[in-house]
Amino acid sequence: MTAPDDQTHRGAGAVRPPVHRVFVAQFALLLVISGAVAFYRQEVGVSLLLGGFIHLLPAVYFARQVFKFSGARAAHRVAQSFYRGELGKYVLTALGFALVFTMVENLNPLALFTGYGLMLVCHAVGVAWLYH
Repeated sequence: MTAPDDQTHRGAGAVRPPVHRVFVAQFALLLVISGAVAFYRQEVGVSLLLGGFIHLLPAVYFARQVFKFSGARAAHRVAQSFYRGELGKYVLTALGFALVFTMVENLNPLALFTGYGLMLVCHAVGVAWLYH
């Protein structure tokens, strides 16, 4: 039996898209690549990992916000959660870069931005592949 509140969050019979698969694949790829690079140059591998996390964590937050509601009756809530998710994603991304640049001593900026860009491209390709 579902909670009475459940229908206000999701439309009846609505199925959430399997976007979590993209995040799992991104996370696995990030760990493999940054681990392999860290084996040879630790600071580059860590910077790559941090850059990937700066993209991945806000993207997960955004997806959770966007897919919180669905259905025609919840159209206003869907729009609100989309804007809330987008704003939160920007804030979390800026905060992530600020924290990394101020708190990490042996940072390789090129690797940091490469990790961020790699996850950005992987996300776009993964979502395109998921919805082909």
